[in-house]
Amino acid sequence: MEMSAAAPPAEGDAAYAFEYDYRGFTCAVRHKPAAPGFEGAAPILLIHPIGIGLDSWFWGKFIDAWVGAELFAPDLIGCGASSAWDPSAQGLFVPLDWSRQLETLWRERIGPERPMHVVCQGGVAPIAALLASRQCDLWDGPKAVRSVILTSPPPWDEISGGISDSTSVERNFEFFSSPLGTLSYRLLRTTGFVRFFSDLFLFDANCDDEWLRRCVGGATLAARWPVFAFNS
Repeated sequence: MEMSAAAPPAEGDAAYAFEYDYRGFTCAVRHKPAAPGFEGAAPILLIHPIGIGLDSWFWGKFIDAWVGAELFAPDLIGCGASSAWDPSAQGLFVPLDWSRQLETLWRERIGPERPMHVVCQGGVAPIAALLASRQCDLWDGPKAVRSVILTSPPPWDEISGGISDSTSVERNFEFFSSPLGTLSYRLLRTTGFVRFFSDLFLFDANCDDEWLRRCVGGATLAARWPVFAFNS
């Protein structure tokens, strides 16, 4: 299924090349073909972080500069041009369903005979860990994933063992889903807060105007649910 005109890339972005279905969710994917001489190289899957206004545009400058193997940069469900996620309408097991979303991409579009390198940024490292390790009737992680590259991941004991029990996660999600939690999200997506947080934690110097524009512009109310799930 080719990408519809309803979700065009922003100016300067790598183009959305196609979309596919996972459990009724439409999943949008940016794509860059292999450079000449790299056609036989293992493809690379780029997993974007979850955060205020973030989706696969996060990888835009990397994609523009890359010369090498074929790149795939999907929007996780609830982010960017992929389908919005409303927990009251359809639930997700996260991060497992995000991992299954990417498993479907590999089976249907990347190719089941092409083991891939997985590059994952930040706290969504468990998605990459699941892709590399999970085994079931439809998925064999050790065969599908050639390597995993984690950039700025949390400590491994937190990835493998978790830092909260299910009761705490549920309680956190209930708070974020409350009117007070939604009000907090409205404050977090303001330009002032995005600038403060980014300058404090993400950039060596000050963040640029493009970063602010993209984060604030993508932080719609519909996009709050992945952020709530991630922070829970």
